[in-house]
Amino acid sequence: MGYGSTDVGDVSYATPTVGVRTATWVPGTPSHSWQAVAASGMSIGVKGAQVAAKTMTLAAIELYENKALRDEARAAFDEARGENYTYKSLLGDRKPPLDYRD
Repeated sequence: MGYGSTDVGDVSYATPTVGVRTATWVPGTPSHSWQAVAASGMSIGVKGAQVAAKTMTLAAIELYENKALRDEARAAFDEARGENYTYKSLLGDRKPPLDYRD
């Protein structure tokens, strides 16, 4: 279980999402440091991104080819959201900011 903020936001309540974390830093490297940036931009970071891409691709293939797995995942997702779930944007129904024109 990891913690942190992402741009997924309330989308994950309306539709299933997926994410993968891979090791690309030396153990003990603090986030948002030059050491993290350096490791991520070197071959270890590229290799970690490739591992993540391959993992997500293989998971997608498995889901496409296995209807029972899709059905089970959908049932678990729906159960977690609750029976009376209705999507409501966290931003509300307001108009977009700044120079919005009808």
